[in-house]
Amino acid sequence: MGGVRRLLTLGPVVDEANFESRYKYQHGNIASQYAGINHLFNDQLRPYIRALEANPVAIMVSYAIVDLVPMPMNEYMIQDILRGKLGFNGVVMSDAGSIANMYTQSKVATSYEDAALQAL
Repeated sequence: MGGVRRLLTLGPVVDEANFESRYKYQHGNIASQYAGINHLFNDQLRPYIRALEANPVAIMVSYAIVDLVPMPMNEYMIQDILRGKLGFNGVVMSDAGSIANMYTQSKVATSYEDAALQAL
């Protein structure tokens, strides 16, 4: 975990114990969330907004589904919120598993290939 401690130097937002517990809980998390923009900004996005203050060069979207749209293809959350409102200009990537879930679990893609194309 020493490398994680060096990479994630955001004070109380992320510490070693918090990272380990969140990783164990969230790894593979495909929970759906229905939330208005006020709830997102006032509750859900606060630690992520804090992390963006460190000017990361890249981020990875989660396995979550926000308002029925899987994050790898959620143009509103990625383009309008992350890039537009929060000003992130770096690389946005998805885990291959979350893209596969667009076909196998969310059923928003007709094939693995279609899922990959929708995630671009």
